[in-house]
Amino acid sequence: MALNDGLRCCKTFKKEERIHLDRDFQRVFKEGKRVSLSFFTVIMSPNELPLRRMAVIVPKKVGKAVKRNRIRRLVREFFRLNKCKLAPSHDYIFLVHKGAESLKGYWEVESILKDLFKEKAR
Repeated sequence: MALNDGLRCCKTFKKEERIHLDRDFQRVFKEGKRVSLSFFTVIMSPNELPLRRMAVIVPKKVGKAVKRNRIRRLVREFFRLNKCKLAPSHDYIFLVHKGAESLKGYWEVESILKDLFKEKAR
């Protein structure tokens, strides 16, 4: 393990940090703790891996594919830059609600999601 690995942990988003399997989604939905605020709900659940993993679910009622994909990219960027501040060995599923397509950019998404995680800490 190189000395810089600790610094690099927040700057990458690897394939193994994504939730892919249906059984993992089902486990998080069943056992996870939900926190909601305005445009997002986050479901978090401990996992047995040494990784933080995430998935983003954006329903069609949020907008056309271009808007849904933009929201997905913004939430992934939030996770990439802030994952070192999140609980280790946890899975996170971000559910996006209608109205999130009106968010202008990353900074708005970041402020909402940071508030959401502050709410979780209470």
